Parts: sequence; C-alpha cells; structure tokens
Amino acid sequence: MNKCVYQRIRHKQGHLYYYCTKKRKNVLKTCYMGCLDKEYKKPKLLKQKSSKQKQIESKRFSILQQNKSKCYFCDKKAVDPHELIKGRNRQNCIKWGLVVYLCRDCHRRTEEDSAFYQETRKLAQKIWQEYYNKTEKDFLKEFERNYL
Repeated sequence: MNKCVYQRIRHKQGHLYYYCTKKRKNVLKTCYMGCLDKEYKKPKLLKQKSSKQKQIESKRFSILQQNKSKCYFCDKKAVDPHELIKGRNRQNCIKWGLVVYLCRDCHRRTEEDSAFYQETRKLAQKIWQEYYNKTEKDFLKEFERNYL
C-alpha cells in the first residue's frame, strides 16, 4: 500500500486521527483520499553487484562435489550454487571451495531448518580440514568460528 509522505496517524486520549504534516492540521480520512498534495515515497533500487564480486562468483569451485548438475544431498537436478557457511564467511567459502550445488527443495531446507544448516557447517569444517590438511586452529583463524 502506497502511503503519502505527509500522512501521519496520531492518537490523543485513545482516539485516532489523521494528520497532514504539509498542511499542518488534522484531516479526515475521506478528505485525505482525495488530497491534491499527495506525494509518494520513491522505491529504493536494489544494490547491484560490483564487477569484482561478479568475477569472484563466476570462478566458484567446489572441493566437495565434482558433478555440478546434480544436487549434493538428494541427487535431483541441481539449480543453485550454495555456500555452506553464509553471512560474513560467504566470501571465504567461495575462496576455499566450500560450495555445493543444490536443488530448490534442499536449498530451501538449508535456509529454513536450523539443525540441518548446523550440520552443513560441521560438514564444511570437517571436509575443509581433511582436504587442506589443516587443524581446527587454522579453521578458527580463517573463518573465526569453530562448528565442531
């Protein structure tokens, strides 16, 4: 619902009323609908990815999965690349290859099911330590969290 930038809903002693900050007076809701001074907020544009970020994401690789066309968890047709650790460590996941390819159902499951997401982070740490022959301290230094 678009709302005028000048419209306010105020209350005094339990009664609600409409107020126009441009006219600086109380207005009726029915009068406000036909107001000629209405101005609407301009929608914010989504932030575009930088060319550097696009280049990093295009060079993603996976140390866990060779076949990019099948889902890592259920062997359905994979659609989405998914970093196993999200948030501030997303860039590190891309850098170290902790990326898997998932179907829509499994991708939704990682977003909605916190226990399943916790398991994927543990899996990521375990595989990272084995693949790069590193210790938990090295993982802690790189990702700043220990998930095991």
